[in-house]
Amino acid sequence: MCSKRMTILAGLSAVFLMGSISAYGQSEKAKVKGLITARTGETIVLKTTDGAAVTVLLDDDTKVQQPTGLIGARKKQMSAAVLVPGLKVSVEGTSQDATHVLANSITFDKNDLQTAEMIQAGLTPTEQKVADNKEDIAANQKDISANQQNISANQQNIASNKATIDTNAAETSKRFSELSEYDTKAEINVKFASGSTKSPQQRNRT
Repeated sequence: MCSKRMTILAGLSAVFLMGSISAYGQSEKAKVKGLITARTGETIVLKTTDGAAVTVLLDDDTKVQQPTGLIGARKKQMSAAVLVPGLKVSVEGTSQDATHVLANSITFDKNDLQTAEMIQAGLTPTEQKVADNKEDIAANQKDISANQQNISANQQNIASNKATIDTNAAETSKRFSELSEYDTKAEINVKFASGSTKSPQQRNRT
């Protein structure tokens, strides 16, 4: 009985040890440099010099720093808001997997920040134009839809009017046909004197 318990404990210890080793392997230190191509909340995407894409995760402990001084020995703490697309950065942290890094610190050069800010300033009017164009397209689509409804209604009115015209034409034709259909009941000849507009009966009355 004791030997079975020892075997179970030894097995659990081995599992725990393997899990610790695996966790350690997944949390090894990582360094990566690249250009920020996208940012969503606390996640940024870097394009490295070899063209690979690496996702960098930020948390409350992540330090965002800008080296200052002649040799950059001192570092100025910055807000994470400066991490915008177009900024070149160096990231130090722990590897989560082959393409994900949890950042401990992110550093960047002052000149690179100015360049990124200029890029963003140039993109803002373009993005506004794109948004305006989308609104115009949506408005045009509404107008087109309304016009299509009007066209459909007009087509229905035309069809209704045509049916009415056809009905009236059929009734008119029927009436003319009825007027031309009559029976001859009797015939009589009336003689007028030459140059007279009165019949003999009318002359006798006078």
